[in-house]
Amino acid sequence: MARQSSSKRRDKAALKRERKRKSLQKKITAKKEKSRRVKKAKPLMQPQEYVFWVMHGINFLVSNYDEGIWDPLFPEIYEGVLPSAETVAQRILHRFKDKKDDPREGLSIGWSVQPISTIHIYYLASVKAARVANPESSPAEVLELAKKPMSPYTWKIFNLLGIELARKKTVRKEAADAHA
Repeated sequence: MARQSSSKRRDKAALKRERKRKSLQKKITAKKEKSRRVKKAKPLMQPQEYVFWVMHGINFLVSNYDEGIWDPLFPEIYEGVLPSAETVAQRILHRFKDKKDDPREGLSIGWSVQPISTIHIYYLASVKAARVANPESSPAEVLELAKKPMSPYTWKIFNLLGIELARKKTVRKEAADAHA
């Protein structure tokens, strides 16, 4: 009798394993089928658009929002000329060569190496701010408002970014000083 019940348990366990295997196989097959049907994802931004928004962001980060001083590092982007990566680095370093403690240098360098997903988030925030302020404007007009030099919508977004990053830097410095 003990043999029979242990045999039944083995059969039951084998049946359970087989059902799990088949269930897993169905899931794998379904995932493969779904991936065949998924279209190639559209990129968040085109490369030129990405470069424009990186430079546009730097222009806002190096300017003085509080005093209303617009001092762009890359004014040529508003005429359709996009600088090379080498030019970006050279201009940032040249602008701040005598101002080693200026937080705008770190903000500019940090912004210049952000992935497209981060740039896209700030692009969307800028466009949304322009749309909220101009609900009657077309999508193309709203985009142009966000892309303008000294755009108040975009400048406010980047000012908030600068404030938040400066706050985080202060917190990290205080924490480091506390542990020293």
